[in-house]
Amino acid sequence: MPNKAKVFIGITSSIGIALAAISLQHWQSNSPGRFALYLAIALCTSGMKVVLPGINCSVSVNSLFVLVGILELSPSETMALGCGAMFVQCCWKMKRPPLPVRLLFNVFSSVAPAIWLSEWVYQHSGQVLHHSISLM
Repeated sequence: MPNKAKVFIGITSSIGIALAAISLQHWQSNSPGRFALYLAIALCTSGMKVVLPGINCSVSVNSLFVLVGILELSPSETMALGCGAMFVQCCWKMKRPPLPVRLLFNVFSSVAPAIWLSEWVYQHSGQVLHHSISLM
């Protein structure tokens, strides 16, 4: 692996781990039951893929539940849901165990965008969403 790739993986993973640690320190759960339900569904759907027409790749079904989590859950709950779903997705039906560095990068590279978007929606929810619509 080229040194530039190693540096990129290291920096991206480190930022994701730091953001996850900060998010866990500020854990907030307004509805533990809703979080548990979304987490269970996201983990169960992590192995499912959908092929979209006109696109040469597949999308994991758990992406939908992470997006719903951004709207319905706290930022720390969304981070936990996303990390858990990505971890299961990386390990689901693998012919051989994933490399630790690949698992680390895949799980924690998704943390920064999810936390940023979740924080933004959480802070601007009064302006963006006039009222919360329960999707489930």
